[in-house]
Parts: sequence; structure tokens; C-alpha cells
Amino acid sequence: MRPDAAARALGAHLEEGTVGIVGIHSSQEFNPTIRQTLPVLLGATETKDLCGLDINGPALNGLDLLVRWPRHPIQKLDVVPRMRGRPVLHLDDGPTLPSGLSIILDDKTAYYDATRPSRLSMLLEDGPALTPAEHDRARTAINRIVAARVSKYNHAPDLKLSLGDPARPKIVLVDQRYGDQSVESGLADAGSFRRMLADALALQEYDVIIKQHPDAITGGKESYFGPRATASSKHTERVFIVDYDINPYALIDLADKVFVVTSGMGFEALMAGREVHCYGAPFYAGWGVTHDKIRVPHRTRTRTLEDIFHAAYISLSRYYRPDWERRCEVEDLVDYIGQNR
Repeated sequence: MRPDAAARALGAHLEEGTVGIVGIHSSQEFNPTIRQTLPVLLGATETKDLCGLDINGPALNGLDLLVRWPRHPIQKLDVVPRMRGRPVLHLDDGPTLPSGLSIILDDKTAYYDATRPSRLSMLLEDGPALTPAEHDRARTAINRIVAARVSKYNHAPDLKLSLGDPARPKIVLVDQRYGDQSVESGLADAGSFRRMLADALALQEYDVIIKQHPDAITGGKESYFGPRATASSKHTERVFIVDYDINPYALIDLADKVFVVTSGMGFEALMAGREVHCYGAPFYAGWGVTHDKIRVPHRTRTRTLEDIFHAAYISLSRYYRPDWERRCEVEDLVDYIGQNR
């Protein structure tokens, strides 16, 4: 029996046209880069934008696969499509690599959803141990990303920063866009950010660096550590607010500890060898590599950083290299970004 379109899209090796017609259900129109790369990344003959359409009606007709993008609220939107025999994939930007050139797929729920098992969490909970070759590939790719200082925001300047007393250890707190679906789906809320800030300030021997979210800095959007939330902290002697674009690794370089709620920057800090404390449940929490404030019942297995990277960045992610105009491996995309900043 031939696998359905979702299973084929999740397959490790896709040839163009193996999935068929894909409908993209999104809360907004997807950008031109994604429109160009998505058919290649999914192995689709055609994609249809279903933004604003009722997916419980005729919009499903003729589709082989329904894809939900981006960060659409986790609701019961899969029920009718599945009842009508339409497989559903949840698709999002890759965890820490550029939008449009990196996507992550999950046939259970969004990869960042901690309220129920995702394909990613099931792979980590129940999947086999990595082979030595898989472990070595993951470790080499991690080293390559960190050495090239590649992130989701590669336009940001990469500068050597001087913040606080050089003799004092430092905690970096990572902001997020207000209402980011990964916060709620990561079992967190605005109170999680307040607790994170309070815990950091209670560590009197540390300088505290608060990194505001890029969308709040340049995109005019609200964030959890926006001006109001940090008004009383910014005049504290040992608190430093970074309200400008900067490469994440420039801040990680300064950090002894990194505090996050569900931000992907926590995983970048792990890759760079930092101690990471999670006040929510991002995809990389609950496996023994982070200090967790929240327990996720369906994450019980101890996994290594390489295990998590391989599952999220190799098994379930897809990459597009613009100069080749085709799919590539994560290592190829990292090389491309490093060469074309």
C-alpha cells in the first residue's frame, strides 16, 4: 500500500512531484520566499494558498495534503480534513535557521507543542538510539553552525559586546514576541517571563542581560520584555537591556547561563555549550540537557544534544539552497549562509 501524502512528505528522500497537490492553511499569506521554495521542500506538484478559506468545505477538494503554516493556533482544525481522508502536516520555520530556506514537518501537531506528543517528541521518546555515524554527523553539524554563527536572523550584526563588569558572571534572558503560539503551546504564559526575570535578579552575583525580541525592536510588535515590562529593571545597576539587533551568538559569548521560556535561542545556547534554564517546555526541554521548571509527562527518556539535533534538524527538517535552486542538507545551507552574509 502506497504511503499517504503526509508520510511521503516526511520521507527522508523526496523527488519533485511525489506528494501531489498541497493546500497551505495559514492565518496569513505566506511570503514570496516560502511560495518559491515550498513546492520543492515538500515534493509537491502544486501548492494552493487556503488563507481565509474554510477548510471544512470545498477548499479541500482535489488536495492530496493539507499543511498548516505558520504558528496557527493549535485547535481541532485537523478533525474534518482527516475525516475526509486528507492527511495533515504541521509545518513551521526550522527552529533556528532562516525562514523560507528551512522548514520542520510534523504529522501529529506543531513541533513546539508540549501539550501532546508531537512526531518530534515521539521520535525522541520511543525512537532508536543514534548510530555512531548519525551521532558524528549531528555533532559535526552542530560545530559547523556554531563556528559559522548561523541563526534565523543572519542580517543582524555580529559584534564583540562589552556589557557589565567583565569580572562578574552573566545571565542572558531571552524575550519572545507577545502571543507567540510556542509560549502557550510550551505550557507557559506572561507569568513565566516575570518569574524568569525575578529568578535572575535574585542571583545577586550575576549581571543580567535582557535580549528583546527582534520583531519588537524593528517590527513594531509587542514582546514580553518590552518597555513596560522592563521599565523598573532598566535602571538597576547590573541589568542591561539589548534593544538592538545583534547576532545571538554575540550574546551567548557573554553568557554563563541562558534563561528562556520557549525561545529557539536556548537551543543555540546549548549548541554553544552554555547552561540553559527553561521556564516553559520548548522542543529541547525535558530530555536531560536543560534545567527545567516544568515537567512534560510524555518526555521521560534521557537524550543527548546530538539526539535532539538529529531528530529536529536532520530527520524532520527540510532545507533549500538558493544558488542550487533545490533541496539540500543542513550542512549545505549552513555553508551557503556563511559564504553569503
